[in-house]
Amino acid sequence: MPTGLSASIERLYDVFSKYRQPAHSHSSPFLSITEQDKARLYSKPLCDLAEDDLAMYARHAMTTWGDIAEYKHYLPRLHELLVVHPGWTDAELLIGRLETAEWSQWPDAERDAVIAFLHELWAWSLTIDPDDASCGGILQGFGRAGISAARALATWRTDRSWSATRQIAVLLIYERDALVTRGSLDRHWMNPVREELIAFLREDDTEGRLSAACHDSGNRPGTNEICDALDILEFVGRQ
Repeated sequence: MPTGLSASIERLYDVFSKYRQPAHSHSSPFLSITEQDKARLYSKPLCDLAEDDLAMYARHAMTTWGDIAEYKHYLPRLHELLVVHPGWTDAELLIGRLETAEWSQWPDAERDAVIAFLHELWAWSLTIDPDDASCGGILQGFGRAGISAARALATWRTDRSWSATRQIAVLLIYERDALVTRGSLDRHWMNPVREELIAFLREDDTEGRLSAACHDSGNRPGTNEICDALDILEFVGRQ
């Protein structure tokens, strides 16, 4: 794990350590949340909770299970698992929970710790194989949480690695239908991220790096999907 990412996770644990696990965890009686589900949250120290222990809570936190203070207790581990086990839950929805938690009203120290982690998470996501986890879900989460993508996209421009370029290709292929039919992203993308990302994809530099990777003589894994993504981008540019 990169040093910056590791440090940002430690900071989350430190900043949110004042939020203790409640004596009792309350949930809606109309959902299939069992006492066994709740007991799993109390079965281990926070840093040892596994994805299976937290999966049900992650889906229902604050909407039908618990309040903001309880969510803040689990927040460090919920987000750490995005690194320990990429894809363990929907990154878009997990990051979007920040909006449900009214995080714009949190103390500066808490907001700053979350922002620092999310940008370290983003930079790290560009270094991993898209087959393990697509970075698109993180950007969608930014949109749901009301976070601008400007800083994240600047990192994407700077990171010229093969994996970061493949991540662009995977996103384009995933959004193929919306891009081809409407010249835009699917409606589940929220502004300001939606407009920022469209502008990034339409940049000459983005097409140039895909073109260079497509014609890479090494024929590395992912070359075909990069070439497919380049075709999509060129088609959109002709519209």
